[in-house]
Amino acid sequence: MAPAPHGTADTPVTTGPATAGDGTRRSVHPDPARGSAQGVSHEGTHAMAATDSARGDDVYQPDGGEIVDDSGILDAQDTLTGREADPYDEGWSPPERALAVERVGTTAEEQRAGESLAQRLSEELPDPALDFTADPGDGIGDVSDTDGEPRDGEVGATRSGRLTAPSGRNPSTFAEDVGIDGAAASAEEAAVHIIPADGEFP
Repeated sequence: MAPAPHGTADTPVTTGPATAGDGTRRSVHPDPARGSAQGVSHEGTHAMAATDSARGDDVYQPDGGEIVDDSGILDAQDTLTGREADPYDEGWSPPERALAVERVGTTAEEQRAGESLAQRLSEELPDPALDFTADPGDGIGDVSDTDGEPRDGEVGATRSGRLTAPSGRNPSTFAEDVGIDGAAASAEEAAVHIIPADGEFP
């Protein structure tokens, strides 16, 4: 009786030909229960290796006629030239400019010496609201203590009094100013102002 092949269950021992009849390699492992070696096939390993090797020329590659370039015309909102969108909708970066580089106090010597009161006053910007000698203008809401009515030639500054219907004229178009008349003017009459004629001043 031939002695059993040496080895353990974890150590493969070859007891026969390494190549089976079908051309596949077989590894032989001992079987402790039966005392003989059992073959393990590696067909799956060789099949996977064959699949990996097919990633080169065997894989389908499109020819030049099947490749279509994107030659379409872009929409106006997709282009980077000729944009007419509002800059506040897309974001706006302020221009870079130097600020206060020529003012007093940018050097160490000027910081030690400080500024006089006259120099500080000369750097202040006047407040237009405190300039009572300037022309109030004719913009909307430029009159203080009012509801913002414009001051121009079509809105008078002098309030009219009580209005009465003139005799012999259309009362819906013409009226006579009879003065305050004991403060009996209505709110509508108080809202009427007198527009001076050309060359006249209220």
